[in-house]
Amino acid sequence: MIMIREAQHTYLAVGGPRRLMAALAPGYVLALAAGLALRFDPEFLAAALLYVPLTAVPMLFRGSRGFNRACYTVSVLLVSGGICGGIFFIPAFIPLLFATPPSLRAPVLHAVVAVVLGILATVIILVP
Repeated sequence: MIMIREAQHTYLAVGGPRRLMAALAPGYVLALAAGLALRFDPEFLAAALLYVPLTAVPMLFRGSRGFNRACYTVSVLLVSGGICGGIFFIPAFIPLLFATPPSLRAPVLHAVVAVVLGILATVIILVP
């Protein structure tokens, strides 16, 4: 009984909902790059090769503190990188910031963030 209780409070293992939220960032970058490449120029796929690994970095951390720090760091890098030319990929920081609170368990928030990113990607791709 004691071992089970201790295992529940280990430092390792960031919860699935937080990882799912953080996984929306590279998904957004891939979907947007594919849409922009089909609509305008295939060079957007080359830009995605820089941003997809960057947005996937938090997934490498198992501890909560490391995961949170990675999310914050990648968010800052996305915004500063967006200023330098990757402006379409800046909204990828939204799910990373929502993945940081330890109390994130609401599937409605995941759906809302996914819908907002989908709408942003659609508007960016379809507006001439």
